[in-house]
Amino acid sequence: MINLFDHYNQASWDLHFSLLKAGYRHPTVVIVDDGFLPEDVTSPYLFFTGFANASGKPRYFNDLVLPRFWEIRATNQQAEVYNFHEKKATIHYWPAGHNRLIQSVDWLDSKGRVRWIDRYNRFGYRFAQTSINEDGEWLKTSYYNRDGKEVILENHVTGDLLLTYQDKHYIFHQKQEFIHFYLKQAGFTLDRIFYNSLSTPFFLTLLVEEKGSDILFWQEPIIDGIPGNMQGILKGGKRETKILVQDQATYQKLLALLPPESKATVDYLGLQYPFKEKQVFTPEALLLTNSDQLEQVEVLLQALPELIIHIAAVTEMSSKLLSLSRYPNVRLYPNVTVAKAQELLRTTSFYFDINHHSEILSAVRAAFEYQSVILAFDNTIHDTRYVASKHCFSPENTGDFIACVKSYLAHPEKVEEGLNQQKKQANTAESSHYQLMIGEVTEED
Repeated sequence: MINLFDHYNQASWDLHFSLLKAGYRHPTVVIVDDGFLPEDVTSPYLFFTGFANASGKPRYFNDLVLPRFWEIRATNQQAEVYNFHEKKATIHYWPAGHNRLIQSVDWLDSKGRVRWIDRYNRFGYRFAQTSINEDGEWLKTSYYNRDGKEVILENHVTGDLLLTYQDKHYIFHQKQEFIHFYLKQAGFTLDRIFYNSLSTPFFLTLLVEEKGSDILFWQEPIIDGIPGNMQGILKGGKRETKILVQDQATYQKLLALLPPESKATVDYLGLQYPFKEKQVFTPEALLLTNSDQLEQVEVLLQALPELIIHIAAVTEMSSKLLSLSRYPNVRLYPNVTVAKAQELLRTTSFYFDINHHSEILSAVRAAFEYQSVILAFDNTIHDTRYVASKHCFSPENTGDFIACVKSYLAHPEKVEEGLNQQKKQANTAESSHYQLMIGEVTEED
């Protein structure tokens, strides 16, 4: 049994966590390796390059090897490489804007176009390089071992992959053929494959010779109709496949589209989350932002004098934000550290998602995990998955936002009800739901 994911994104992480919490501890394989997969997740690139058994730590931005006289100019968001006045490269951090650890470097030509990308892994090695033509199209990616020797060459134009393994050379014309070869060489048991994509993981299941019992965890919306590959699953095949939809609204929409004979193949199963223990209720709210455009912030500060509002940014604050210090119920934190942001999440009972522009530190998801009541405006909300519908307001009805906060302040016992509505919005499940849908955990898991 294995998990097979295209990407190890938030959705895959949530599913992996849910399975682990329910007791399923079979291997997890990811097809697109960004170099920073968790220790309990592997990939064909880790396996064939030998980095599956490597040790080390990520490379700090100023440890990038450069020609003499070149320099690095860094901020908390990214770094840039210059040869005097000419920009030569952009350094991207992992995770974005936290610890200045190198994930990738975009190298530029004389016209400022990205011509190749070097990727670094969590062991500090350059493990991959992608070349790009003048039109910005990817040509090929080479994957290297610790000695810098090319092990895998992926041609993005033809789709071919060339592999050097145990002194032999292999060529694969499709990604799923390469993955199938890897799964065999790595010795995985393929009696059950859990996957969350109808791309390469789905096509891989069609290549497996032996019979099995698979599960597609559907984590995407249903737009105009049932996706073609899903229709193929519903028609049946060599391997029995169940479809578990992880969003209740999507499940209901899919049910309405299904013919009666297919409905038994589809069911609903939500997600489990790593909720943190919350301290006692406090009349304090948090707002994480790198923008000084905060919807109705002064109205809220004036109308809620009994509520302390903490505003934190990972950068310096503008004079506009700093001027809010004139309100006695505001606390400002320019250049906040991740540790301090986590402390604020732990000690506040509300999160205000009212900043325009991009979200920082995955703030809404973090507030959800720390079990804060999240309130937002409909023109600033960053992630609707974790905000109860009754906690999202129009700026024209800021009075309703204020009334909602005042109600919780006057009746803290209602906070639990608000949190439960958030959890319902996020399709929260229990371990027992997983065991009911998947089957009891065995020793093999």
